[in-house]
Amino acid sequence: MMKLEKICNGKLTKESFGKLKFLEVSYCSQLKNLFSFSIAKGLLLLKDIEVTYCRRMEEIITCNGEHDAHCVNGTEAVDNIKFSQLCSLRLRDLPKFLQVCTCLNEEQLTESSSSTMSFFNDTYLQIISFPILETLELSFVNVGKIWDNGLTVTDSTCFQNLVTLNVNNCGFLKNLFPSSVAANLLQLKRLVVMMCDMMEEIISTDEVMDKKFKFPRLNSLTIRGLEKLTKFCSATFVEFPLLTELIIMRCPALKTFNSYSAENHDALSLFNEKVAFPSLKTMEIGLIHKPNRIWSDQLTEDSFCKLEDVEFTNCRSLTSIFPSGMLRRLYSLTTSRVSECCMVKEIFEIPITDVQEESKNTHSQLRNLHLFKLPSLKHVWGKDPRGILTCPNIQKLYIYECPNLQHLFPYSVAKSLLKLEILCIIDCGIKEIVAEEDGLVKVPKFVFPQLTDLRLIKVHQLVRFYAGSHTSEWPLLNWLVVSECIVEVLALECQSFLKTYGLAYHGVPLEQRHLFLIDKVAFPRLEKLKLERILLSRIWDDEHEGLVGKEEWTQILSHLRELKLSDLSNLMYLWEESTQPCTAYKNLNTLEVINCGRLKKLVPSSVSLQNLVNLIVSDCSRMVYLLSSSTAKSLTKLKKMSISRCEMMEGITSTHEEGNDDEGEIVFDHLKVLELNSLPALTMFYPGNYEMSFPNMEEIVVRQCREMQTFCHGVISTPKLHKLLIDEEDENSSESDAEWDDEYEELFPHRREHVRFTEDVNSIILQHWNSKHGIGMELQQMFTEQDDQIDEEHSDGNSYKDYEHFMSTRSPEGSSIEVPHYEADENSEESEEVLV
Repeated sequence: MMKLEKICNGKLTKESFGKLKFLEVSYCSQLKNLFSFSIAKGLLLLKDIEVTYCRRMEEIITCNGEHDAHCVNGTEAVDNIKFSQLCSLRLRDLPKFLQVCTCLNEEQLTESSSSTMSFFNDTYLQIISFPILETLELSFVNVGKIWDNGLTVTDSTCFQNLVTLNVNNCGFLKNLFPSSVAANLLQLKRLVVMMCDMMEEIISTDEVMDKKFKFPRLNSLTIRGLEKLTKFCSATFVEFPLLTELIIMRCPALKTFNSYSAENHDALSLFNEKVAFPSLKTMEIGLIHKPNRIWSDQLTEDSFCKLEDVEFTNCRSLTSIFPSGMLRRLYSLTTSRVSECCMVKEIFEIPITDVQEESKNTHSQLRNLHLFKLPSLKHVWGKDPRGILTCPNIQKLYIYECPNLQHLFPYSVAKSLLKLEILCIIDCGIKEIVAEEDGLVKVPKFVFPQLTDLRLIKVHQLVRFYAGSHTSEWPLLNWLVVSECIVEVLALECQSFLKTYGLAYHGVPLEQRHLFLIDKVAFPRLEKLKLERILLSRIWDDEHEGLVGKEEWTQILSHLRELKLSDLSNLMYLWEESTQPCTAYKNLNTLEVINCGRLKKLVPSSVSLQNLVNLIVSDCSRMVYLLSSSTAKSLTKLKKMSISRCEMMEGITSTHEEGNDDEGEIVFDHLKVLELNSLPALTMFYPGNYEMSFPNMEEIVVRQCREMQTFCHGVISTPKLHKLLIDEEDENSSESDAEWDDEYEELFPHRREHVRFTEDVNSIILQHWNSKHGIGMELQQMFTEQDDQIDEEHSDGNSYKDYEHFMSTRSPEGSSIEVPHYEADENSEESEEVLV
């Protein structure tokens, strides 16, 4: 109703709208008010008023004539307007709004403006009251004040039932409410103040502030986007006995929460002893730049003792998060997140003391710790807490982009991590995960009985888990990722190591940068292993005395289901040659090997890959053959094989162990997709004489394999093959081939089910190679006659001509495509085709 100017026009009876309970007005851009003073007196049942997007709205109640004006200004005796049932008042996007009731003449309106007028005026509050108002929301309403500073106690008490106050984008407000109103908000439970650019304080200091404030029922306080806010209030004391959630975000000028000038000795702490939060559970602080500490050394006895979840983001001046005086209050803390605080050097400040009092020790409930982008962080724990603060309940620990972090755990903390489940370290400067402990008599053992996920990524200085002699156990470790570290050996066996170097030796030669020292079979549940950009020469290693033996590694690797190796420039083999059958990778489901330049063979013939489903190999420049024929025979569950950019690869399957045996068969029972891409030396898939069978092969893609003359020397069976793509130059041609294929299927769907290969893959590849190398052979017919008759149900007799015309019109300019002759086979059940 964009043109509506009045809701009521003309004189109405006193009872008009007397039964109105809910009033919602939206997008009435010409409307200036809702109803007259006389009508308002009859709104005895009104419960909810909501006005939104009325660009010219100035007031809720207007004075309609001189009589109304006299009543409002007190020149005549009149009954007060009491909105006795009104519980909710929500005003949004009213840029011209002045007051609930202005009753000013034109001169006064000219002299006054929304930036100086009060939303609740002292004058009309003596006549208009809201005794049970529970929800007040003002959003994009440009009033200068919500309440007058000079409100009497009587006027203030009419808001004593307010439960929710939400003030958002009120650009002229300098404070939220005067002290007289704040003192009477006894029922307030939720307070939200957001995006008020001029607001400097929440409670006004224009009055004498030698008083205490208490918000007895407030449980949620959100202060966000107040660019000029310097404090919440200045009072001798302010208490929030039931507050459980506190959010302070984007208040860059905020210095302290309660700034009481009489005792302002700790102005650089956000919270001091003049404020109490005995029930606070969740706290989020972000984008405040003035305080260098969150908590003062002096706090009220029970403040912050129930904290469960805290988050600090982009607090530029903070140097530490939890000072030593806060440690005893952290026994309920479960989650802590710290990010983008550029000056933070430590998270937990540990006191320097030689005397430990058991009564002051804290057993934290901390479960989740997230530290992101802390460029100055040197220590998570300032020093080894040695019982002052224990964290036995940590389950998830994420550390990202902390380049100056020296180590992660002090010795005593690492020994207590019995519930740790996930440890993720990315882009940090640590050399050891656990700081070395001096003066140990026995070899320490680190046990992580619940850890399932360990990721060490872009930790460029990481050499080892712990510098000294030790053992470690990881009984439930399921996923291990090691990327961009300088380790050369994944694990060493401790007892042999001790025989070599002795208990007292704490330095390990540089050439033996080992990540773990372990007992035998330390990773019995390891299923996913990802290694990239590290210096390993082999997955397991017995080159030096003291390394984990072959049997132990066989058992460790036998549980693997996913192995991904990338950019391992020193990797020479996944397993060494042996005459004995090997079960190291018997349960492997996915194998990816990318950019391993020294790797000459994927696995030796002794290794069986009977459970492998996906195989991807790329950029292995020295690999000549991928698999032995015996290993190929074990690939009974393989579904997809993709081999690309291996410059020296001559064949996929080798024949070295076959000898003179010309009889045999290699069967890839479940292989559906085979992709061979950019293999310039590849001459064939298999150079031996065994028969090859692919009973479920559906698609073969060969790109830029210019020397490939045939698939194999023996017989090849591909009964379900329906797509063969051969492409020498343009990788995008396969896309155009697919488009032609789809379009032909739409035009001639009745023909596809009768197309069948009559020449095997060997012949087709050979014909293609001959044509590309100018030998002069023309492409042979790819399809032969299947039946003398074409079933009229599937053909109108012109299908061949339709197909010939389709292919000729779709051929790219300058290319020559010979259309094969074919006839339908009414008994054909498969859908097969060749695209060359």
